[in-house]
Amino acid sequence: MSGFDKSEYDDNTINLGGLNTAAADFVSIIGDMTGHSGDVKQTLTSGANNFTDMISESIKSEAAYDADLWAKASMFCVVGSGITELWIQNIKDFRDKLDELQQEWDDYPPPPKDDKSSSSEGKNSDALDAYKTAKLEKLQELKDRAEAARSKFEDEASERNSDLKKGADDFPVKKLVDAGVLGWAAYNILGPGQPVPITTNGEIGKLHARRAAKALKDGKNVPPEILAALAYLNQVGLDNLGTEERLNKDQRDYLQNFFDSLEGQFEVQGLYAGFEPLGILAVPDILSGNAGVPVPDREEALAILGGGLLTLSNEDLGGGLELLPESVQRVVNGPESYPFDYHNSDYRQHSEWGADLRKLGLLLGPVEKDIQGGKEFSAGLTTSIGNELDKHGHLTYPGHNLDYSNDKVLQPILDVSTRNEKANYEILTGQYEHSHYPSDPTNILRGLYRYQWDDDGQAVRGLTDWISDASASNDAEERTRAGEATAALIKTLTQKDDVFSAFANTGVDLSSDGGSRSATFTEMNPEIADSLTDIFKSYTQDFGKSIDGNKTFKYGEEGLEIDSRARARFLQYLVADEASAIRTISLVEKNQFDSFDYYLERGDSKDGDDTVAGDSGRLKGLLEAAISNEMLNRYNNSEEAAEASVELKRKAWDFILDQASGEAISKVPGGKAGGKIAEFTVKEFVTDEVKKEVTKILDKQKEEMLNADLEKFKADNPENLEKVLKKNYDENQMVIGKYAVDRMVDRGVITDKYVQSLGVNDALREVQMAIPNANDEFDRGANRVEPGGSRAYAIEGDIASQNKDYYNHSLMTESKNFSDQNWNGYMQYAAEYSSTSPEAYKNFEAGTGPTGWPIDLQPQK
Repeated sequence: MSGFDKSEYDDNTINLGGLNTAAADFVSIIGDMTGHSGDVKQTLTSGANNFTDMISESIKSEAAYDADLWAKASMFCVVGSGITELWIQNIKDFRDKLDELQQEWDDYPPPPKDDKSSSSEGKNSDALDAYKTAKLEKLQELKDRAEAARSKFEDEASERNSDLKKGADDFPVKKLVDAGVLGWAAYNILGPGQPVPITTNGEIGKLHARRAAKALKDGKNVPPEILAALAYLNQVGLDNLGTEERLNKDQRDYLQNFFDSLEGQFEVQGLYAGFEPLGILAVPDILSGNAGVPVPDREEALAILGGGLLTLSNEDLGGGLELLPESVQRVVNGPESYPFDYHNSDYRQHSEWGADLRKLGLLLGPVEKDIQGGKEFSAGLTTSIGNELDKHGHLTYPGHNLDYSNDKVLQPILDVSTRNEKANYEILTGQYEHSHYPSDPTNILRGLYRYQWDDDGQAVRGLTDWISDASASNDAEERTRAGEATAALIKTLTQKDDVFSAFANTGVDLSSDGGSRSATFTEMNPEIADSLTDIFKSYTQDFGKSIDGNKTFKYGEEGLEIDSRARARFLQYLVADEASAIRTISLVEKNQFDSFDYYLERGDSKDGDDTVAGDSGRLKGLLEAAISNEMLNRYNNSEEAAEASVELKRKAWDFILDQASGEAISKVPGGKAGGKIAEFTVKEFVTDEVKKEVTKILDKQKEEMLNADLEKFKADNPENLEKVLKKNYDENQMVIGKYAVDRMVDRGVITDKYVQSLGVNDALREVQMAIPNANDEFDRGANRVEPGGSRAYAIEGDIASQNKDYYNHSLMTESKNFSDQNWNGYMQYAAEYSSTSPEAYKNFEAGTGPTGWPIDLQPQK
C-alpha cells in the first residue's frame, strides 16, 4: 500500500525567497519616493503617524512633488506589498498544513504484532485486516484533507491574482488590515475613514484603563496596544482639526472612560497622602519610579497620554473641558477650586494646585506640537497661570523634588495652552469668562510678560504668534479676529498709565549685561518682543494714521485704528529689544520707500491729514519718540540716552545698508552669523545701477543724521534744536529725491547714463509728470501710465505731441511735495511724544504734563 506523500500536492516550485524580495521591493520604492531614511515598513504599519512627515524636505521642495500623487503611488506599493505578504502567508499556511498531514501519516502506529499461540491464528488475521482497513481510511482522510487544502490554496492564489489586478483603488483594504499585514499603513497614508487594526469604544476604554493601571503599579509601562489606541485617536483628532469632522461616539467614549477609570486608581504620595485621588496626574511620577522602563519609552507614553487629554478636551472634536477627569479640571480652574484649609489660609490650596501643575506639565510637555487642547481647557490654564503669577510672582510646587521653578513647570504648560487660537483671541479681547478670575486680560498679561523666562518668553509668545498669520488669511473672519485681538492687546498694554509703567519698568536689573536697571518686559523676554514685532509688521501702514485722544482702539473696515500715544508706547516695547528694534526700524524705513512708490503711481488719494506721505512720516515720528523714550527710561540720563539711541540707529542702518558683518549679526539677540536681521536692505530695494550711489549717499547721511540726533538730545535751547531739525528736513528731502530718480530708472523712464550725464537734481527737474485720469484725450498708448492708472512720467524728448499739454509737473516738485507732507507727519508725533529729558519721560509715562519738543517747527519751503 502506497502512503501519503505531501510532494504530490506541492512541487515546491514557488520560491518564497523571491516573493519576500518582491514584497521588500515595494517598500523600498516608497523609501525612494519619500526619502525616508528609517524603517519604512515599521513607520507605516506599527502605529498612527502622518505620511507627509515621512517625506523629506528636499523632495517636498521639488516642483514635481504632489502630495496626493505621492500618497496614491505609495498606497499602490503598500497594497502590492500587502498582497504579496498575504500570498506568502497563504503559501506558508498551505505548506504547514501539508507538513501537519505528513506528520500525521508518518506518526501512524505500526501494524499489530502476531500472537504465536495456536488459538490466536484467526484473531491475528482479523486484527491485521482491521489495521489495514483503518490505515486505508486514514490515508484517504489525509488525501481528502490535502485536496481540500490544495483547493483552498488554489482559490487563494486566484484571489491574490485578482487582488493584484484590481489595484489599490478597488481593493478592500480592510481585508489586508484584518489579515495583519497592513497595520496602520492605509490610515497613515490616506487618513480618516481607512480601517485600523484596533477597536475603540467605551467598554474597551474602561478595560484598557484597568490594564494600564495594573501595569504601572507592577513597575511596567502602559501596554503598547493601549498606547497604540490612544495614539490613533490623537492622530484622528489632529487630522480632523480645521474640518467639520469630529470624533465619533465610540472614539469619544473610549477616551472619556479611559481617563475617568484612571481617576481614583492612584493615591496621593507625599505631602497630603490619602487626601485626594490623583488619577491620570499620578502617572508621571509613577513612571519615573519604574526603573525598568527606559526614559524614551516613558516620554513616549506621557506624550500619548497627554495628547489624549488634549484631544478629549477639544470642543472642535466633540470633546470639552467637562469630559476631562476632575483632577485635571481642578488644575485648569486654579487654586480656588481646591479645598480651603482654615488653619493654613490659602497656602494649602496653592500648594496642592502647584503640585498638580507640576504633574500636568510632565504630561503635556512631551505632547506632539500640532495637538492642541480645547478652548476652555487652554484659556482656563493660561488665565489661571497668568493671574497667579501676577499675584505671587513665583508659585509653589511641593512634591518629592522641591527644586522646581516657574520656568521648569510652567513653560511646557504654556507652550500647550497657547496653541489654541480661539482661546488666545478670547483672552486678549477680554471675552473669556473664568470661574475664579475677571475677564480683563491685564492681570494675565502682567503675570506672563513681567516674569523673566529662561526661554526668553518662547512659550508665552504663543499667545500672540497666531495674529500675524491670521491677519493675512483669506478668511475674513480670521482677519477680523487678528485685528480685534491686536487692538485689544495694544489697549491693554498701553492705555492705562500705571499699567504701561508696570510693563516698562519690571524691576528686573539687567545693567550687569549693559541693559536696564529696571527692564522693559520685552528687553528681558526678547521672544515676546519678536512676536509683537511680527504683529507690527502686519499692520505697519496703520501705525501712521492721525488718531489722537487715547480713546480709539478698534479694527474694522478702515483697518487697525489705534490712538497715537498708545502706538508710541507700543513701539517703545519693540525697540527695547535690540533685534526687534532693528527689525522695527527697517520696517519703518521700508514703509517710507513703499509709500513713495505708491505716491509716484497714484498720488495721495486720501483726504485731509491722512496721506500716504503723512502717514509714513507720522510713523517715523512715533518711532523717533519710542527710541528716545526707551533710552531715557533705561538710563535716566539725557547724554547716555542720546548716545544709546544713536548707537541703536547706527546698528540698524548698518543692517539696512547691508554692511553688518557676520560677527555683528551673531551679537544681536536672535541673530545668526551670515544672516540678516533687518526686514529689508537698500541694496535689495533699489536697482543695481543706482544702488551703489544711493547706498553711498545714505551711508554718508547716516552718520550726519545720527550726529544731528546726538546734538538734538543735548540741545540746550530751542534754537539749537531748530537748526538740527532743519538739517534733518533737508537730508530727508535729499534721500527722497535720490530714491525718486532711482524709481524712474527702474521704470525705464530714464537710464543710468542719462542720470550720470545730468546729475540727480537736474534729472529730477527734467522728468515730467502727467495726470491722465482726468484727460480723455491723453494718449495712453504713447506714454506708459503707472500701474495704478493715475500718473505717467516721461522726459521732454519722449513726450508724445498730443500729450505735451498734460505734462506740467516736474519730478522734483512731486518729490518735494511728498517730502513736505512726510516731514509734517514726522513732526506731528515726534515733537509731541519725544521726551528730551528724564523728567519729560516721566511725564510721558505718567500721562501728565508736557513731554515733547518745546517748539512747533514746520519745514522751510
